[in-house]
Amino acid sequence: MLLSRVAERIYWLARYLERAQNTTQLINVQCHVLLDLPFGTELGWGTLLRITSTESSFFSRYKNLTERNIVKFMLADLDNPGSIMTSLRNARENIRTTRDILPFMLWEEVNELYLYANDHVSGSLTRRDRYEFLEEIRCGCQQIGGLLDRHLNRDEVFDFIKLGSYIERADMTTRILDVAASLLLKRGPSSSAIDDLLWMSVLKSLHGLTMYRRHYGPKVTAENVVQFALTHRQYPCAVGYSMQQIESLLATLKNPGEAKKITQSILRKLDDTEFSSLLEEPAAEKGLHGFLDHIQIDLIDLHGKISSAWFEYES
Repeated sequence: MLLSRVAERIYWLARYLERAQNTTQLINVQCHVLLDLPFGTELGWGTLLRITSTESSFFSRYKNLTERNIVKFMLADLDNPGSIMTSLRNARENIRTTRDILPFMLWEEVNELYLYANDHVSGSLTRRDRYEFLEEIRCGCQQIGGLLDRHLNRDEVFDFIKLGSYIERADMTTRILDVAASLLLKRGPSSSAIDDLLWMSVLKSLHGLTMYRRHYGPKVTAENVVQFALTHRQYPCAVGYSMQQIESLLATLKNPGEAKKITQSILRKLDDTEFSSLLEEPAAEKGLHGFLDHIQIDLIDLHGKISSAWFEYES
C-alpha cells in the first residue's frame, strides 16, 4: 500500500496537470468565440472568472475587468490557485517529491514545461503571442499524460493519478456547462444563430464538437449538448464517463466505502434526469443551474471522502 502522503501528492499532480490543460483550452476558445460573435453580444472575459469561481479573488487584486487583467490572472498570477503558473508550479513540486515511484522522464517533462511557462508567460499576455504559448502548454500537458498512460504500472500509483484527473475533468465540465447555461437561458428570445454558436463554444471548450456530431449529427441544440457533456459514457470529457471510470478505479482500492456510494449516486442522477425539463425551468434552483450545483457539491464531497479514506496521516 502506498504511503498516504505519496498517494495524495500523485493525486494532486494529476489534478494540477489537468487543470492547466483545461485552462489553456478555456482561454483559447474564449478568444475565438468573441471574434465570431456580432458586435454588442453580451459575453465578456468575465465568463472565465465565473467558470472557475474566482470572481472574488480576482477583484481583491484587480480593479478593472479588462482582457489583460483577466488573462494575467488566469495565466500568470501565483496568488490565483487555478492559474496555469500555479498549477504547473504545484505539479512540479508534487512530482519532485515522488520521483522515486515515477519514471524519471516524467520529472524532466514537467520541469521543462514549468521552466518554459515561467520564461514565456509574460509575453503571452498579448494576443499576438498568446496562442503559441497556450498551445505549448496544452501539448506539454498532453505529452505528460501520454507518458503516464504508457509507462506506469497499472497499480495504486496509476489509480490515484487517474482519480485526480477524472475528478478535475468532471468538475471543469460542470462549470463550463453551468456558466454557458446561465448566459444562454437568461437571454430569453434571442438569435438562434448566436445561441448555436455559443453552444458550439461549449463543445469546443470540451474538445468535443466532432465527437458530438458523430453521435447527434450536425445540428447543435442545448438539450443534446447538455446530455452529451453530462451523460455520455464513451466521451472522456463527459461527466458520465469520468464517474464511470472513477467507479471502476475505486473498486480496485481497499475500503472505497463512502467514495463509492457518492460516485454511484452521481451516476444515478445523471441517468435519471430529464434534461429537457431542466432547460425549460426558469427557476435557477430547479433548472440546469441547480442540478449542476448539486453535482459540483457531490464532487467536492467525493474529494473529501477520498482524502479521508487514503490521504490522512499523522505529521
